Amino acid sequence: MYVKNPRVMVIDDETAALAMMKKVVQSLGYEVVSEAGDGLEALEKFENSKPDLILLDIMMPIMSGEEVLMRIKETNPETCIIIISVISDEETMEICMKYGASSYITKSTPVSEMQRIIGDTWNTFNRIKQVLNIN
Repeated sequence: MYVKNPRVMVIDDETAALAMMKKVVQSLGYEVVSEAGDGLEALEKFENSKPDLILLDIMMPIMSGEEVLMRIKETNPETCIIIISVISDEETMEICMKYGASSYITKSTPVSEMQRIIGDTWNTFNRIKQVLNIN
């Protein structure tokens, strides 16, 4: 099933970054259905909101973004997860992609470029799900 405008969860422990990411996805016409400030809260809220798309920070208290990514992808591989982080080293990016992230964006990326990457990533992920007939 093709979902044009995904239900989005935003996960970041920094309130300014959380607010900025929410505005970015809302500017794309996407609905923010949930937000969390740490990894444990993210897992709890994920179960209730079941978003199509997650914007996930790596460095968070209680549980890292990498751990959240692994846990969600283990049980819900049909969820599109985009990492948005200040960390830009190649090793961290590779680990996240290995665990199932669909894309990786650094927080220093201009907003217009973030919008393009998020939109393109979601559209590609959604098309692949449609071709593979994954609901």
